[in-house]
Formats: sequence, C-alpha cells, structure tokens
Amino acid sequence: MRLPNGNDEAREPGAEAGRSVTLKLFASLGRYLPAGSVDSSVQVALAAEENTALDLLRRFQVPLTTGSVVMVNGSRLNSEQRAGEALRDGDVVAIMNWTEEGGFGG
Repeated sequence: MRLPNGNDEAREPGAEAGRSVTLKLFASLGRYLPAGSVDSSVQVALAAEENTALDLLRRFQVPLTTGSVVMVNGSRLNSEQRAGEALRDGDVVAIMNWTEEGGFGG
C-alpha cells in the first residue's frame, strides 16, 4: 500500500543508521503510516536532516491542525518545541487530533 505522500517504507534513502524513533499516529492519522505498521506505530530510521518532531511529521505529510496533540515520550510539545527540540535515538513521537466534539479523532 502506498502512502498519501508516495512513501511505501518506513526507511527511506538517506536514513541514518542507528538513529531511530517510534512514530505513533492515532485514529484516522494512521493512514499516513507506512505499510507494515502495527498497532498504529512504526519504527522509523531518521534521515540525517531530520532532527525534530516537525521534520518527521513533514516527511510523512501528517497534517497538523489547531487541535493536534504532539507528544515525545509522553510529554506534550507546543509548536515551538515541535520545531526546535531535537529527537534522540529511541524517542517515541505520538500524534493525535482533538476534535470539536471533545474527543480524539483524525
């Protein structure tokens, strides 16, 4: 299955060996995960130029809305942190969207 962004694998050319994170996308955001993802998550090797949560979300073309909740290792990131805090090997990046109905959705 091909992703909306044209990717069909978690590891892309230019991925830096040894540096990886777990990407978790919940509800309808799961459609942006590559084929072979299990339980809404996938282990992703980071490319050399991918340093932040925002870099990772751009790679998979995950849309962020005003209701998006982005977490790294269980801590919620604000928009400045998404673009500025460096990811470390082994981090868990999770994204969900808060809906107008008051719950999490896609």
